[in-house]
Amino acid sequence: MTRLLILFIFLYCYSIAIAQDAIYYASLNRTVRLGHYDGVKTLKEIKQHGNFGLGSIDHIAGELVMVNDTAYQFSADGKAKVMDPQTTLPFAAVKFFKAEKIYELDKPYTLKELQSFLDSVLYKNSFAAVRITGQFNTIEYFCYQPQQKPYRPIEQAGKKVIVNSNTAGTMVGFHSPRSAEVINSPEYHFHFLTAQRNSGGHVQDCQLRKVRIEIDYADQLIIALPDPASLTDIDLQQPLK
Repeated sequence: MTRLLILFIFLYCYSIAIAQDAIYYASLNRTVRLGHYDGVKTLKEIKQHGNFGLGSIDHIAGELVMVNDTAYQFSADGKAKVMDPQTTLPFAAVKFFKAEKIYELDKPYTLKELQSFLDSVLYKNSFAAVRITGQFNTIEYFCYQPQQKPYRPIEQAGKKVIVNSNTAGTMVGFHSPRSAEVINSPEYHFHFLTAQRNSGGHVQDCQLRKVRIEIDYADQLIIALPDPASLTDIDLQQPLK
């Protein structure tokens, strides 16, 4: 009996350790892009799977940025706050973050140049969490206007764009192979959080000044799919653009 108990405890602890190196996806990013904006998981549920990540809020009424186990939400009306654990999200990607590779950049890089640099250091077929912290000459990000049913595709949703100069903050993101675009798109998906924790959103463009890049590879994916009955208004058979 004692041996069985020890074995059970070992297997349980091992399973927890393995899960902590996984990226957890609440739904598919593709479903949100097609117009599925109803929440599928609460923040409380999502935080069981990670302390670092990004996502969107029910009705795309705000953007999620999570760092150091604290989740912030930013909405198009400029409001920033710590997210209530019962808030529901139509999509999120989270991971328990532990840097495996660290790089320092101390000269200006555009977003495109940053992605080229990441292409040169990341394993191209990997799934990885990426944290970029430091100074930005400029950072451009947006939040969507809240949507009501009948929902429209994401390209038709209004949004507010914010541009900050000479700003300190953190870019929270994930790298996915292009072939996995239905899960999390595009290949690099970044949200931003100011150092003051008072503004943030989905990164549209930026120019880095001096930053620290941390990369944490995942060895497993966990995907929580929504109820198929809730997806009747969208068509996941559409080819990716």
